[in-house]
Amino acid sequence: MAFFRCYPLIVAQTVRDVLSSKRTILFVFLALAFPAVAIFATIEAGDRERVDELYSGISLGVLFQGLVPIISMFFAVSTVREEISSRTLVYMITGPVPRTAIWLGKFTASVLVSWIVLGLGVALALVIMPRIGDQGFRAASITRATLLAPVLPALLAPVAYCAIGAAMAVRLKRAMVTGAIFVVGWEYVVGSTPAQAGVRSLTVVDSARSLLFHAVDPVAAEDFRSAMIVWASGGRRHMSESLIPSVHDAVVNLGILTAVALGLMLWFGLRRDYDSESDEE
Repeated sequence: MAFFRCYPLIVAQTVRDVLSSKRTILFVFLALAFPAVAIFATIEAGDRERVDELYSGISLGVLFQGLVPIISMFFAVSTVREEISSRTLVYMITGPVPRTAIWLGKFTASVLVSWIVLGLGVALALVIMPRIGDQGFRAASITRATLLAPVLPALLAPVAYCAIGAAMAVRLKRAMVTGAIFVVGWEYVVGSTPAQAGVRSLTVVDSARSLLFHAVDPVAAEDFRSAMIVWASGGRRHMSESLIPSVHDAVVNLGILTAVALGLMLWFGLRRDYDSESDEE
């Protein structure tokens, strides 16, 4: 019963603290880079490019290979490490607060904040992008399927990233540095290997890309999908879309990565002695 009493309180308090932080405002402006780039590129390109192709490419490059991992990992790591570095954690774990409630509460809060921050950018794009064609900037508007394509991966990918970031933060003092290395060295590098290598499934970004690939309009974003297939095969042409994981496989993969990361988070968090943690990070 102690878990169910403490867990929602920790989530609510953490969300309030993070949203009231000045750093969160900076990440809100960062998240707005997605709709800003999409809108500007669509207006500037005019009739030279199809809006679905532009929006799909920007969603992939700006949102899922940039903003989603950076923002999610930051909030996951910061919510956990600030609790440890401020040493309030010591008082919590010596009291009647279960450690599982603390760590799962921090993880849940980081997911909610990531959804809020990233959701502002995605929502702005959903509202403005369909109006660009109607206002005469382009001859044709974006199709509904492509417009909504980033929504599902933008909901699922932060959950996996936050779980991984929280696991790092529970175990490592320099988790922010480790998280940056993970995003750049693992997600970007390993996530860009050809499908034949077989290691891309160990990244979050590969599943996010796959969900985006299958969600965009197959006719209006045909060039984007063709380019993705060629890229996935390592530059080989005349390859089928079977190289791209299915929606089911992508969701399952994200679920496995999240479950493993949460398991490690609880394993480390339930066994580590935080009384000896330094006040300084």
